[in-house]
Amino acid sequence: MPSFVDGMHKTLSNALSQKDLVEFAANVRIKNPNSANEEVSEKIISELMPFYPKQLSLSRLPPRIEVKDKYISVFYGSALTKHWGYVVGNVGEFPIEHIPESMYSKVYDGVWVYDDIW
Repeated sequence: MPSFVDGMHKTLSNALSQKDLVEFAANVRIKNPNSANEEVSEKIISELMPFYPKQLSLSRLPPRIEVKDKYISVFYGSALTKHWGYVVGNVGEFPIEHIPESMYSKVYDGVWVYDDIW
């Protein structure tokens, strides 16, 4: 039975190449947005949007970005319901430990989609 992750996998792989996502992640890392600070995050996303509209428009909701040591995560949603998104980085395995295996899927080497309930 298809899951939400299956739809995100199809959408991401149809819309963007691995190269597109890796380039985007490298430029996001330079900007280093802090998803905990909504105002700063929104400003950086507004600056990135003209250059990376596909990477930041995978939902009708505005994205948030989190930068970790080995990956970045672009995610949508709300802490009150659930969130979903993708990670891009130098990771051979899905890097967010608390998310069950049934809730993530590999798209390309170093690129994963996921959904989660907080």
